[in-house]
Amino acid sequence: MKFTKIISTIAAIATAFMLLGGLGVSAAAETYTYAARSSVESRDWSRYTTSTATANLSENERELYNRLDELCMDYLTSSKNADKTESGEYYTETVQIDDLGFNDKDAFEVLSWFKHNNPQYYFIENGAEFRTYTYTYSSTRTTTLEMAVSFQDFAINGAKRAQITNTMFDKLDEWIDECSSEKGSLQKIRAINRKICESIKYDPRVSAGYDSYAAGKNQSMYSVLMTDETVCAGYELTFGAMANALGIDTLAAYSKNHGWNVVKFNDGKYYYVDVTWNDRDSGYPGYVEDFIGIGKNTAAKVDADQPTRDSHVLKSNAERWLPTISAGDYKESGENYTLLKAPQNIRMVDSRIVWDVVYGAQEYEIQSAYNPQFDDPDWYFESADQTSVEINIPDGVDTVWVRVRAICMDEVSDWTNFTVNTGTPQFSLGDVDGNGKTNAADATMILKYGVGAVTLTSEELARADVDSNGKVTAADATAILKMLIQMA
Repeated sequence: MKFTKIISTIAAIATAFMLLGGLGVSAAAETYTYAARSSVESRDWSRYTTSTATANLSENERELYNRLDELCMDYLTSSKNADKTESGEYYTETVQIDDLGFNDKDAFEVLSWFKHNNPQYYFIENGAEFRTYTYTYSSTRTTTLEMAVSFQDFAINGAKRAQITNTMFDKLDEWIDECSSEKGSLQKIRAINRKICESIKYDPRVSAGYDSYAAGKNQSMYSVLMTDETVCAGYELTFGAMANALGIDTLAAYSKNHGWNVVKFNDGKYYYVDVTWNDRDSGYPGYVEDFIGIGKNTAAKVDADQPTRDSHVLKSNAERWLPTISAGDYKESGENYTLLKAPQNIRMVDSRIVWDVVYGAQEYEIQSAYNPQFDDPDWYFESADQTSVEINIPDGVDTVWVRVRAICMDEVSDWTNFTVNTGTPQFSLGDVDGNGKTNAADATMILKYGVGAVTLTSEELARADVDSNGKVTAADATAILKMLIQMA
């Protein structure tokens, strides 16, 4: 008997996502020290993905998806090196596709869907090489079409990849544990959004138009967990991994230039969550919740105001494979529920009314009056992205009632009330040294007091207790610094 294998043709497809400036290579410093663990530690790898990703696939599409899963799992759980081709590129071993009726284009669409919905396989790229093999067994010649998946450059060495895998997923599991203490799926979703946005930033080179960085590492969780820069693919994949691990059914969604998530909420319907668009790399707190639980109608309205106008227009196969997405936005059950929380910690600083930022708020409505009923407000303010307002109290007025609420699109929070008593001697919270200004010097005095470097008088201690909890701690200094950032 005779058995030979002949490679007769090789056709390569190396197509990269370009999701809102790219789904990019990050040049951010990779500062993690890999622990000396040469083998991959055992984990429940299925927790980072969802079986819903295969629910709308055809029988043959699901079979190819499962073959890719088996192929990639072999590399994830071992220290096997990637295969180098004659072209100098690195790929996985192959899976057969022609027996399932696929050509290279159809197989590549399944691969793209698979990669988006399996963030644990961080080491593969959205590229493939299609190879025609001819097998001869005895006198029978058989020709097959097979597909190999391209490898990220940093992961081609199996021993190094094993160390990266252990380090990455140790960190990812820590993030998941941090968010697991939240009660209810909505609060967990908000916690994941906050954790990701506070931990990384959108790759500034992609924002500046350098599309060459919208590939490679930025296309995986590696850029999120091992560097401090990513693009929308990194946000999408990391959110999906964390949400699914916390029992929240989450899939990937992608258009020709963007990637985000489709999430099952408490009402059993699916909505969009776009962490990329929630991230604000400047200011405090650095993120919003505007794009949590939005429906297709809101996404279309938002897109209409963007230069591309089609960021959330799903690719045809992604739309076919996703569950039905709600047209309207998500509303939590409960008569008085609003996603927006009422403003907290309203206080007088010098001549300004100041409050803490409300996550998700686009603007604030401030009313004030000389009677608590607000029958005829004397002033009305509306200030986008600001958390303070200057007030001028007329002579002879002893008491002013102020109320503030947050606004986001058609949502409003409850009012929070605050009373200014001008007849009572006032001092500005945070003005520790009593010079009429609250600034970084006051925060420094609080920190020095905390370590015993200075002593404060009773009046200084009262001014230093910014959070009004009866104690002067580093938290009061932090509150001052946050306030200064908001007012800058």
